[in-house]
Amino acid sequence: MLKKIKLSGEQRKVLTLPIRNPVQIKGVAGSGKSTVALYRARHLHDTNRNLFSLPTVGIITFSKPLANYLRSLLPYVGDADGANVGDGLPVSCQTAHSFAWKVAADGDPSFRQKKTVSGWKRDKFVEMALGEVMTHSNDSILSQPVSFFADEISWIKGRGIRDFNRYNDTPRTGRGTAVRVLEGNRKTLWSVFEKYTDCLSAANSIDFDDYAGIAEQIASRSDYQPPFTHLVIDEAQDLTQIQLSLLSKSVSKETKSLTLIADAAQRIYRNGFSWRDVGINVSGGRSVELSVDYRNPKGIALAATKVLKNEKDRTDFTTLRGAKPGDGKPAVKMSHSNNEAFEWLRQELDQIDLDSDSVVLLHRRNGALDLICDMLKEFGIPHQHFRRVNNSFPSTGIMVCTMSSVKGMEFDHVFIMGASKSMIPMSTGVDLDEEAISAERRLFYTAMTRAEKTLQIHYQGEPTMFLEEMLA
Repeated sequence: MLKKIKLSGEQRKVLTLPIRNPVQIKGVAGSGKSTVALYRARHLHDTNRNLFSLPTVGIITFSKPLANYLRSLLPYVGDADGANVGDGLPVSCQTAHSFAWKVAADGDPSFRQKKTVSGWKRDKFVEMALGEVMTHSNDSILSQPVSFFADEISWIKGRGIRDFNRYNDTPRTGRGTAVRVLEGNRKTLWSVFEKYTDCLSAANSIDFDDYAGIAEQIASRSDYQPPFTHLVIDEAQDLTQIQLSLLSKSVSKETKSLTLIADAAQRIYRNGFSWRDVGINVSGGRSVELSVDYRNPKGIALAATKVLKNEKDRTDFTTLRGAKPGDGKPAVKMSHSNNEAFEWLRQELDQIDLDSDSVVLLHRRNGALDLICDMLKEFGIPHQHFRRVNNSFPSTGIMVCTMSSVKGMEFDHVFIMGASKSMIPMSTGVDLDEEAISAERRLFYTAMTRAEKTLQIHYQGEPTMFLEEMLA
């Protein structure tokens, strides 16, 4: 059974925030931002049911695992003092992608008939587009790997760019500097984008990233009826500009109630925009900062913070001012082979009471999760793959998950597997620049700070640079 949750200490600041207009809640990892998100939703619902006939409060986040996790906590959210637990919280909880899909499906009759492409299927369409552009261009930018163009297309869609002039005028914030893009290259890149769009259209398909763009255009219509009186957006720092534009148009014009919950230190996607870029203003006393880590023992919190000291831009970071008692530092293990690593992991798991404690096994790469699951199955150790968890999020036992999908969640024991130089930072074929390394560093920090009791980091061969930074 999940633990009853309630506001503690500085988390109660959330109750002082206004119930109209955008507000921002910033906080360090472990400060209880997800708890605050739930209580903010409860507070908005309870306060406004006397002012509005039918208050509609929604919680939006960026990943399905986190949405499932928050949804599983709804029955345990009481009032500000933790009372009335068990009566449930009458709010919806979904990802930004799933919300965008619903808006697009309801507003565009043809949307449901289109096939969605992502992953390797998406790359095939990118290759087709590249092939067509190469027939009439010898631009050197075309020598970049498919992953570069796929990322460029995602960035264009995430920024809501729909014409070349805006693309040409938009600073490439969030795209890094590993590939030097000159003015002439932009015309070629836009040609690839247009051909990619044409290839999708010819196949009656859409990009996974198109959901928000299509939905945002529907939300811009004069007849669009915003479905929410209030929206609470958790992990807002990792949503795209077009997603936030859609969400800002999906709350009542009378309330304009958006609650943005974010931590710049955990931004793992390079989106490169500010709240103001989508018309969201949180100035004038509409922002609070949470600086106490209630999740991580002090030893783990300080080790994770040490990794962040190598970040050059810390202007939006919240300073850690306290952590949970406990000096236990992260444990580091090196193995020479997969068999040796799995035997070590089995022995460690044998020492944990899986009936009362939760465990997560993390890896940077999706493909490695199946190997870990096969090992656990061979050893007869019960577990769940995060992709197979629906609405019933387990409160004990073992979860196997990617590092990028564990944001916002917490576990008693965290194992970061594959923390090797060859795995982290992860490259997609393009040379890693400072901005890309920074995103990977923040991801490593995020993974470290999921631990409530213990953190173990495992690698083979040479350790990741971030482990070396932690130990320096």
